[in-house]
Amino acid sequence: MIMNENAIQVHAVIKCKYKNKNTPPKALREHFHDFYQLVYIVAGGGIISIDGKDTEAKEGEVFFLKPYVSHSFYCKTGAMTTYELKFDILSPDLETIMENYPVKVADETNAVRDILLSVISEGNNKRSYYEPVITLYVTQMIYILARKGECLSKRQKPGKKPVFEDTGKEPTAIEKAKQYIEENYLEKITLHDLAVRFMLSEAHLCRKFTKKFHMSPIKYINFLRLERAKELLAATEMTITEVSEAAGFNGIHYFSRYFTKMEKLTPYEYRAALRDGFIIRFDT
Repeated sequence: MIMNENAIQVHAVIKCKYKNKNTPPKALREHFHDFYQLVYIVAGGGIISIDGKDTEAKEGEVFFLKPYVSHSFYCKTGAMTTYELKFDILSPDLETIMENYPVKVADETNAVRDILLSVISEGNNKRSYYEPVITLYVTQMIYILARKGECLSKRQKPGKKPVFEDTGKEPTAIEKAKQYIEENYLEKITLHDLAVRFMLSEAHLCRKFTKKFHMSPIKYINFLRLERAKELLAATEMTITEVSEAAGFNGIHYFSRYFTKMEKLTPYEYRAALRDGFIIRFDT
């Protein structure tokens, strides 16, 4: 099977520094994404909690996080520096390969580190054809890790299913509601609006949506807005008020309270946590 350059879409690579528990910000609260994430431990160490299970993270180890798998990071002592790659899989064949992908792999030969450094170099310099080159680098890395983890994955028991995994046939209207939210979450959307648009009662829509996606429609809207706000805090110099408005929140005060509740950091603290690192976006 030969994979073409459209097999994946790389969104960003980030260098983060997580500080120890005595120096705020101490961690990233439990959260999840709608994309794949690869976390490479560059220096230091700590704990990565995946689906509620704590795993020690040491220098040179690689962690692979599937979409909608809850996770959090924190340090026991000192600090932990990571490279974090965010991407989507566009190829069904590659998705099949990644179904039994190991959560944790050791990079003994530094092959993964070297590829990530190449990705960072391409993203910074933006030479001719840098985007397809980055895609090829990341695809190569995925296969290297799949090969490394082949024996390990056979011994591991299947993990918990992703929060949003489709486990059965549901009404088309529910899928359309989710898609509508994803396309319009920056606009004002109420449960009543969704119910009218998809010709369902509010109670029925909320019940079916929550059953399928383990999250109510309104919580999903706020989840998408929060993730957008985090991207803007990391990648732009927008003020907190501007971030709040651009992410679709109704007012700076509500945004600050909600952000702090969900992330255990204020927006200012979250931005400061990334200031010693960097973020390179590829889908802007």
